[in-house]
Amino acid sequence: MNNVTVIGHYARNNSFCNGQIIKTKIICDELKKSNSINLKIIDTFNWKKHCAELLLSTIKSCRNSNHIIMMPDYNGFRVLVKLLPVLTTGFECKLSYMVIGGWLPQFLSNNNSYIKHLNKFSNVIVETASMERTLSKLGVKNIHVIPNFKSIVPLSQAEIPSTNPFRFCIFSRIMKEKGIEDAINCIIKVNEFYKKDIAALDIYGQVDPDYEDTLKALLSNSPSYIKYNGTAEHSESVKILKPYFSLLFPTTYKTEGLPGTIIDAYSSGVPVISYEWDSSSDVIINGKTGIVCCDNVNSLYEAVIDAIDNPQKLIEMRNNCLHEAQQYTTKNNIQKLINIL
Repeated sequence: MNNVTVIGHYARNNSFCNGQIIKTKIICDELKKSNSINLKIIDTFNWKKHCAELLLSTIKSCRNSNHIIMMPDYNGFRVLVKLLPVLTTGFECKLSYMVIGGWLPQFLSNNNSYIKHLNKFSNVIVETASMERTLSKLGVKNIHVIPNFKSIVPLSQAEIPSTNPFRFCIFSRIMKEKGIEDAINCIIKVNEFYKKDIAALDIYGQVDPDYEDTLKALLSNSPSYIKYNGTAEHSESVKILKPYFSLLFPTTYKTEGLPGTIIDAYSSGVPVISYEWDSSSDVIINGKTGIVCCDNVNSLYEAVIDAIDNPQKLIEMRNNCLHEAQQYTTKNNIQKLINIL
């Protein structure tokens, strides 16, 4: 029996949810099912309120675990990547870093002193091949690729419903950097072009606290075909998304890794219209599972107009999306992680 400790944002008994928490919970919940692993979770959510307790739990785990997996955010990485190799010195405890998102290559390019600390880890697990190539060039060792994955069951081809004509959606954390304003402005511009309300946009996701007032102002000044529909459980994503024509993902984060919203869309048989980011070519097959455009509202507008004028293009992508979704299932990925451990 392997004693494995996961250090990350688990947010136990808390409704707050983002990509980092969702991934941490999925990894932990799946590892709990393994007969070969005895799992301990050190929850870093609101760590400032229990800093001493967190440190003591980490020290104890370094002594008693066979393997520690860290899944921190940006700030947590800068501490744990230096601290854990020190705390495990003299103990038979291996270290793995499971990267959430795609920010690490850029961070290490600007802060290469962290590479020597990271190379003390037995495994660095990234979400895309692009990240692997970039990190390898920077001198990072022991890299593995395990894509982001979700414990949801994709639709079968027989279950694909008829789409709601030209209904678009956003299914992500709601903040400026996720392109919410570009999506809203795009759909308004599309309807102005056709001189009728041909397109609609439904927005789902947890609103960043700093963006709440902005979103309220945007919605109050938008037509009725722009709606915010609140948050949704990630387990309900397929049920919610499957009737939509396309998911919009106009992110301005160049450092996205493999966004969970793309997995949700593919599992629902819904093509994606997205801005380009560093790893987008690893995730979206342009013209087959979605459309990738330049990161400005005019390019997004042109992509949406083309999709509306040629709807069969996107409809024919639906089967491709379901096929691609198989790469991101728990069944096809959790064993890769267990093998590494």
